Amino acid sequence: MNMIKLTTVILLWLVVLWRFPAAMRNPRQRAMWLAFLGLSAAATTSVPAAGLFIDDMLGAHNASVLVKHIVGIVAIAAVLEFVTAMSNPRFLERSRPYNVAGALAVAAVMTGLFIATEQPTRVTNFYEAYRDSLPALGYSLTFVIYLGAAMFFASWMCLSAARLAARSWLRAGLRLLGIGTGLGMIYGLLRATHLGYQMLDKDFPLDEAQFQPLADAVQYLAIILIILGNAVAPVDVLRSAHQDWTAVRRLRPLWRDLTTVVPEVVLAAPLGRNPRIQLHRVVIEIRDAASALVPYIPDALRQGGGGGDTAIQASGLHAARHAKIRGHHPAGAGAGQFSINEAAADLDELDFDAEVQRLTALADAYKTAGTASSTRTSS
Repeated sequence: MNMIKLTTVILLWLVVLWRFPAAMRNPRQRAMWLAFLGLSAAATTSVPAAGLFIDDMLGAHNASVLVKHIVGIVAIAAVLEFVTAMSNPRFLERSRPYNVAGALAVAAVMTGLFIATEQPTRVTNFYEAYRDSLPALGYSLTFVIYLGAAMFFASWMCLSAARLAARSWLRAGLRLLGIGTGLGMIYGLLRATHLGYQMLDKDFPLDEAQFQPLADAVQYLAIILIILGNAVAPVDVLRSAHQDWTAVRRLRPLWRDLTTVVPEVVLAAPLGRNPRIQLHRVVIEIRDAASALVPYIPDALRQGGGGGDTAIQASGLHAARHAKIRGHHPAGAGAGQFSINEAAADLDELDFDAEVQRLTALADAYKTAGTASSTRTSS
């Protein structure tokens, strides 16, 4: 077994382990996890020691070939389930019975043809060793036609969904999946054409020494692209989570200072661990606390107004916080002259990411204003 095949097998099992927790938590992730489990098991049977173990355990020559293709059929059906759920969820329930029935029919036909094939010895290349056996050719042709047809539909659905995807990372992942499954279709067509030449007893344009490396290259490149395409979305999720955590950390000092003096704006429900939810909570509570503190802004700063000047807004909030701590009464009339939340009337009108950027800039300016105030007090 060459290094490329071995590396691919290792990568597949790493993906299976990596996606296992998500598959257990989210039923929508289980189809793709099952697909990778099937691909991993099928690829593992190509390891000579694993194939020999399966043959000895089942007591039949080349039983590992049948096992490889059966788990491969499971993987193909799971890929179709996953891409259908992702690209056209409304079609999923209607398509599932046909997907399952097709996989079972192909598995049954292949099992019958495998049993009908006389196999006096164990072979290293089932495709070539029994090229003169019609049941063996039918067995192989059934699998590659099913593979090619399934990968065609998977590629079409992925590339169609990529054109409609809003997020750039999701588009990239779908395109990689579409290209990978498209190469899977090409692999099936390549194998089917090669088998067709054998059935017609004609010489294929490439000899075995040339064809086998080409077929393997297409197969393993397809698997690698499918792995990469499946990895893009989780990487995007991790990237977004990291950005949200960073924003929460930058906003937390401002949130803590404001909500300490206006604790009634803090929701009673715990924040939880989801960084996006935490960020939403922090943004909402900063806005509510800032609105509550506007009437405490001293007249000198109030005359300057908000005007979108982050430094003035930060100084106003800092002064208002200390005024409330010292027990000053709110200004009431004229409070509206100073605006902290001028971006939109309510959260539904906000571009949330733009609001996060505005508030993080405000938090940085607030920290600077606090430092400046401390310096003046100490001097």
